[in-house]
Amino acid sequence: MEDFQQIQQLTNSQQVVRDRKCPQCGSRSETIFQKEASVATYVLSIISLFFFQFWSIFVIPIIVSATQQVTKRCYDCDKIIEKHDLFSLPSINDQILNFRFGTFAFIVSRKYAYAILAIFVIIFTYCQLTKETPAIIEEQQITNQQLDNTWTQYLKDCGSGVYQDNSVRANSHFQQTYFQNIINWEGVFLSCWEECPANLNNWIKEYYLKIKMDPTDSDSETFDIVLQVDRETHQSNIDVIKNLQQLDVVKFKAQFMSLGTDKSFHKLHLIKVEPTGRKIESIDKIQTAYEQGIFD
Repeated sequence: MEDFQQIQQLTNSQQVVRDRKCPQCGSRSETIFQKEASVATYVLSIISLFFFQFWSIFVIPIIVSATQQVTKRCYDCDKIIEKHDLFSLPSINDQILNFRFGTFAFIVSRKYAYAILAIFVIIFTYCQLTKETPAIIEEQQITNQQLDNTWTQYLKDCGSGVYQDNSVRANSHFQQTYFQNIINWEGVFLSCWEECPANLNNWIKEYYLKIKMDPTDSDSETFDIVLQVDRETHQSNIDVIKNLQQLDVVKFKAQFMSLGTDKSFHKLHLIKVEPTGRKIESIDKIQTAYEQGIFD
C-alpha cells in the first residue's frame, strides 16, 4: 500500500512537471533531473584537503555525495529551472547516497553518511589533540635553568664517543643535567631549511639552523647541532637569520631538546642568535673531538 502511494505521488509530480512552463524557452516538456556539486561541496572539500591531508581521500567522497544539489533543467534549452539545495530539501534524511569503487558499490542514507563523517572528524580531532598534549605538558614543565657548561664539557658527558661506549650513561647524563636547560655557545653556521610540521597547524612553517661546533662531534662534512626555530622566535630573529652566510661564526642561546647519537645530531630549541662578525675559511680545519682527545 505504501509503495502504491509513493508511485502515485511520483506520477502526480511528473504530471505537474509536464504542465510547468520553462521560463526561458516556454517549453512544457519533462524536465531533466541532475545531481551537481554545490558551493558547500567545494568549500568543505578544500577545508578537508588542508585539515585531513592524506586522509581526505576517504572524507571527500562522503562530502561530495552528501552535499550535492538536485538541479531541474529544461529538456529543450538545458537551462536551469529550479535547484534543490542541501538545506532546502524536504526529506533530507531519507535520501540515498551511492558510493562506487570500481565494481563495488556502497549504498547508505544521507543521515548515516553524516553520522559516519561526524564520527570520523571527532576521532581525528581527538587523536590530534592527544598527540599534541605531551608537547604542551613538556613545555609547561620547562625549568629554564641556565647552564655554564661548555660544549667540550657536554661532549665529555653526552658526546658520540660516550654514547658508543655506554648509551645508558650518555642518556642519564643528558636527562639529569642538560634536558630542557639553556646554554650560550658559539658555533659555525652552515645552512637553514624550513618545513611544515605534521599537526593541525600544518600551514605554519618551522625553521632549522645547521650548526658546526669546534671541536666537531661528527664527520667533517656534516653538522653537530640543529637549532629548531619556531614562528615567534623566527620573527624576533628574522633580520639576523636572513643575513647569515655559510661559515659565519654565531653566538646562540638555546634549550636542549634531544640527545644526539653517533648517527644523529644534537637538537636544541633556539631562543636567540646573533653574529660575532667572525668567519672561518673552511670546516675541514675544525678538529674532531677524538683528535683533541676529549674521549680519552
